[in-house]
Amino acid sequence: RLRDPRTVGILMKHMQKYKSGRNRARAAEALGEIGDRRAMPVLLKEMTGPHVVPREWAAMSYGKLATEADLEGLLKILVAEKMEAREVQLAFEEHYQADFGVNDKASWEQIAESFLEQVKELKEGEKKAAEKRKNELDELDDINIKE
Repeated sequence: RLRDPRTVGILMKHMQKYKSGRNRARAAEALGEIGDRRAMPVLLKEMTGPHVVPREWAAMSYGKLATEADLEGLLKILVAEKMEAREVQLAFEEHYQADFGVNDKASWEQIAESFLEQVKELKEGEKKAAEKRKNELDELDDINIKE
């Protein structure tokens, strides 16, 4: 019953309302299983909460639901020292279904720096490719107009 998509709203309220770490952890797990991205803000908030077990389940569920942009944001939060490295590790491992074997903050900061640089390079490459396509289309239009 907890994995029914109709329960997403109820589970998100549980995450925010209940003090029991066990109940919040179970709710976080169920939200990840359901796969509804509406839960992302609640999971992100839980990842910085006071209790380890719900933080870890929230991180794993966040990783299941995350896009590349979400993970980029997670690294920025880590670098800003607003989140523990362990939760970032769990989110990445769940997202990529891989064991990173890295759980110390210094290593994750290096990974974050490298990842964010790669994202920047990819975005710049995409921008250049789009400009090139536009120029090629403009040239084709000029040829068509002359004919």
